[in-house]
Amino acid sequence: MCKNNTKVLVVSALLAAISIILSRFLVIQVGNSIRISFGNLPIFLAGFFFGPAVGMLVGAAADFVGATLLSGLGFNPILIIGPMLVGFCAGFTRQVLYREVNILRLSMAVFPVCLVSSILWMSFGLHLTFGQPFWFVLMTRMPISLSIAALEVVILNILFRSRVFAATNLWHPTKPQSLGDINNDTDAST
Repeated sequence: MCKNNTKVLVVSALLAAISIILSRFLVIQVGNSIRISFGNLPIFLAGFFFGPAVGMLVGAAADFVGATLLSGLGFNPILIIGPMLVGFCAGFTRQVLYREVNILRLSMAVFPVCLVSSILWMSFGLHLTFGQPFWFVLMTRMPISLSIAALEVVILNILFRSRVFAATNLWHPTKPQSLGDINNDTDAST
């Protein structure tokens, strides 16, 4: 295994572990359909750093392990799709961050992902799981999910501005030359 593949594996495992801690231990649960946590932050980072496939796998691993070992409800195959969508979509929206990382660009990367995963899909999944009316779940979750997304944008901006990701060679703020470079940028040597 080449050095970069090992780095991707190790960083991905760390991000999944951090997501589990943020989602399962540092969380405020409000009823069945609302959970206030920042467990998506590491999944966003996995998608931003390594692309859609790795981001999706980090989301799946974090949710599967966290739900199986640390949730009273257990694993739910419908709800695992939410964190997978976060990682997958973050891998595609990372392109807006290549030129410069700022609040506006992070908002353009985070809010569409929040809309697809946390608001639409998770509301639908919770509707199926608990039998609550979809529109009720959607309208209850929307303001909280948007508030969490806004805080995630601020936290991500602070993290990127600290330059810790560039210093550890996890973030390369230059735009890839072609679509092939976007798909294969984890294969480049560090």
